[in-house]
Amino acid sequence: MLAAVAKSVSTWLDREDRGSFRAWLFRIARWAGWLLIPMVLLQFLTGYAILHPRIFAGLIGKISAFRGHGAIQVATIVLFVIHCIPYCASALRRIRIHRWLSFIIPTAFGLGLIGFVVYLHRLG
Repeated sequence: MLAAVAKSVSTWLDREDRGSFRAWLFRIARWAGWLLIPMVLLQFLTGYAILHPRIFAGLIGKISAFRGHGAIQVATIVLFVIHCIPYCASALRRIRIHRWLSFIIPTAFGLGLIGFVVYLHRLG
């Protein structure tokens, strides 16, 4: 079954009309990177407000900071994975990893990371 999936991904990667899709993939990755900047800043601010509640006492309480920090973790990881997958696949292709493997390895790792973060989020 894995060989069949690898063959279908390999034929899809060899298609001529895939160029426009690749450009859109990198455009989406770039926008995810820009959206990642405020998300990471919010992660730092809410984390700092959890650790040092006296500094942020007038802006946000410790409980609200903890809830906000937990609420944006999954979105931050999803944006991180969307941002990294195309660039990791491109880097793997540059070091001569097989074409379909260079696509499957970062995608599987990214989906595993998202699944792990969602699992941790559901635990509380």
